[in-house]
Amino acid sequence: MINTNPVYKNYSSFLIQFFKLIIKLPIILLAIVFVIIIRISSPLIRIRLGSIGMERIGHFAINPELYLCKIDAGLEKIKTFDILFFQPSRPIYNQQLKKMWERTLPISIISHYTRFLSYAYKFNKMITGWEKHEIKFQEGWLSLKTYGDPNYLIDKYPKHLIFSKDEIDYAKSRLKEIGILEQPYICFQNREALYLENDFSHNDWNYHNYRDSNISNYLEAADELTKLGYYSVRVGRSAKDKLLLNNNKIIDYASNFREDILDIYLIANSRFVIFPHTGTKHVAMIFRVPIVCVNVICYTGIFYLQKQDICVPKLLRDKNKNRFLKFNEILCTEIACFTESEQYEDYGIEVCENSPEEIRDAAIEMEQRLNNSWQPENGDEVLQNKFKELAMRIQLPDESLIKDIIPDGIKCKLSANFLRKHRNLL
Repeated sequence: MINTNPVYKNYSSFLIQFFKLIIKLPIILLAIVFVIIIRISSPLIRIRLGSIGMERIGHFAINPELYLCKIDAGLEKIKTFDILFFQPSRPIYNQQLKKMWERTLPISIISHYTRFLSYAYKFNKMITGWEKHEIKFQEGWLSLKTYGDPNYLIDKYPKHLIFSKDEIDYAKSRLKEIGILEQPYICFQNREALYLENDFSHNDWNYHNYRDSNISNYLEAADELTKLGYYSVRVGRSAKDKLLLNNNKIIDYASNFREDILDIYLIANSRFVIFPHTGTKHVAMIFRVPIVCVNVICYTGIFYLQKQDICVPKLLRDKNKNRFLKFNEILCTEIACFTESEQYEDYGIEVCENSPEEIRDAAIEMEQRLNNSWQPENGDEVLQNKFKELAMRIQLPDESLIKDIIPDGIKCKLSANFLRKHRNLL
């Protein structure tokens, strides 16, 4: 018979926690000793710890890549011995990406002792001067100082991740089985909260809803590109709705075929991608694949994009005045930095996702630019410059100015047709 006495239950819980602590104690003590050694050896060599999160694809992709680009650029001027490790006891978004980072990053055998290093990482931060012994993957509001690549390192240096021959052979054979033959293809994806809801169900992710978009609005672009000789492949870790298609060159890979290695391989070898402002775009970025970044919101997200990319932001409608906000009403106010659905609601703002035509036009512009057949219209450059000048006035919530963090401004292009269509908002 099971004892249901509350006192018995509390006692059992205490014993379990006590024994867990006893088991952890040797590792904790070793971690403390290791941190002491790090500090003592600092005059001779600076040892730094870097913690890589694997549960969110954006940070998992771009943080290590920018770290390696900084090494290429010689920005790490002080001689250091770096130990990078993957955060323990977290969901791993993609095993293939983990495998590729393990064989690319300067990860020593000690870095495989993740529990030990995670304790050392925490203890180091408890002691004054901890900053000198930490690799900072993110810094500043929304990480624009690092995650935003203000030094243009992605543009300047080649990619670091390479597929092995066996991985390439396997991926090519699987693509043939799926029906993607030797013709070029593009990848597209909408943003929805299904992955977060499934894997992090203890959190309420409704505050992110303003970033979502409907996959049906991407299909006109996907269909148009198949007429130009491309396959259009819908990617993504979690797909809420299956696509009902009558075009056999549009492939719902996310719903029917997905696996970790192809998630990375498909994006890495795509002609270009059509992605919203979500973490997956950083996989394209680390492989230097051009991005048509649609449904961008908040507006500071535009500064993350690279020179070869094209951006289409979401429009914001003032529900009380029944009109779209002008760009200066967004970029020159705190609205540019809103990161929660409730903020837009409190201001009476409706977040309007891009139309199928806007996404299609941006995709065709990218295809033509890559093929050197793009023909700009008179006034296009003026519209681009007006928008970019307004964006330089953004003030971040910590009162820092965007122009001081990324002095050269927006690197990417705004969709030409989007600016022509909404020139009245400039």
